[in-house]
Order: sequence, then structure tokens, then C-alpha cells
Amino acid sequence: MQNFTVTQTVRLYNPSLIAELARQHEDEAHIYRNRNEFMTRIIELGLEANAKNKARAPKEPFSKEKTAKEPPADETDELTDLLLKIHDNLSERLTIMLAKLALQQKLLCALYNIALALNNGETLFSEKIESGFYDDAPHRFEEILADIMEMLGLTDRK
Repeated sequence: MQNFTVTQTVRLYNPSLIAELARQHEDEAHIYRNRNEFMTRIIELGLEANAKNKARAPKEPFSKEKTAKEPPADETDELTDLLLKIHDNLSERLTIMLAKLALQQKLLCALYNIALALNNGETLFSEKIESGFYDDAPHRFEEILADIMEMLGLTDRK
């Protein structure tokens, strides 16, 4: 039988891994004759650990029937009640937020239209302002909003 040498080169690019290997080698230098012997043993230990993990790993993918346990009915009811309360609370907050947003939109439209009217030299009357004469969004902003809604895949829900 002919003598032969098997070599394997491993390149490590992780600085923390390299530092940890160097630290462990330094700590255990008295056990191994050289760095190669140390690295061989580290690889052997890693292969053994990997084989043990493979042996413990399930042979089939997890399935709901095998792994998940149904929670008790009373816990499910409690969770359902809690989720419904959260949903109701969030719905209420969203409705309030949308109402305030609509009010802000009307106010901004009114300010914009009043600024345009003043710029055009129109005389403003408080009755017109209070009656909502200036509250409508300018046509170009309605078009911009429609374009944005379409881009988002939504329809205008006035």
C-alpha cells in the first residue's frame, strides 16, 4: 500500500471565530502537539455534535397533529374575548382619528381657498367662511388623491 497525504484547506473570514479559535488553542496548547492536531480535534467534535443533532432531528416535517396541542377551551374563549376587545378599541380609535383627519382636511382646504381668494383680491365675508363656502378641496387635489388611491390599489371611499 502506498502512503498518501490528505489535506484540506479551510478559509475563515469571521474575525470573532478566528479569535475564539486562537484563544481556545492557547488555552489548550499543552494538550495538543500543534495547531493542526487542535484543529482536527475541533472538527471531530463538531462532526460528532452535528451527527447527534441529526439523530435527534425529526425525520418528517413538523405537522400540526404531532406537535401542536389545542389550548383548553376556556383559554381560547378568554383569548377570543381579549382579541374582540382589542379590535373594538382599535376600531373606535380609528374612527375618531378619521373624523379628526376629515376635520383637518376641511380646515386646510378652507385656509388654502381663503389664501387664494385674498391673493386674487376678493373681499372675504365671515358668513361665507362660516357657511363652508371655502371648505371644498381644489379640483387638482381631488385628482391627485384619486391618482394616489389608484396607485395603492384602493378606491375612493368618500
